[in-house]
Amino acid sequence: MPGQLKHLVDWCSRPYGPEAALYGKPAAVIGASMTDYGALWAQDHLRKALGLAGARVTKVELPVGKAQEKFDETGKLTDQETIDQLEQVNRRARGPPRLAGRELSRPRTLARDLGRPAGCPSLHRRRR
Repeated sequence: MPGQLKHLVDWCSRPYGPEAALYGKPAAVIGASMTDYGALWAQDHLRKALGLAGARVTKVELPVGKAQEKFDETGKLTDQETIDQLEQVNRRARGPPRLAGRELSRPRTLARDLGRPAGCPSLHRRRR
C-alpha cells in the first residue's frame, strides 16, 4: 500500500472514536494493477488499515488485473465484465458489512478477527 494512502487513512482515523471521519463508514476495497493479481496484496493491507481506523470494511472487494487492457487511453473503464463487477461491489457495499459471513457490529470486531491485540490504542473508543 502506498505510504500516501496509509497516511490518509491514519489522518481520517483522528480523533479516535465516533468523531473520526472513517468511524462506522462502510468501505469496500478496490484495486487495479498491470499484473494478473490486481493489487491483491495492497488491498489486503488497505483492508486492515481501514478496519483499524474504524471503517466498517465489507467482505466485498474487486481486484482488477491487467488494468491496461480494461481502460481506454482517456482512463475510462471499458471492460463490461469489470463494469458489472464494480456495480455489484457498489450494491453490496451499501448493505450490512460482513466478515466471513458474520455481520460486524464494531471496528473492534474486525481488529480482533484480523489478529490485532485488543489493547491497540487505535481501537479504544469512548462509550457514551
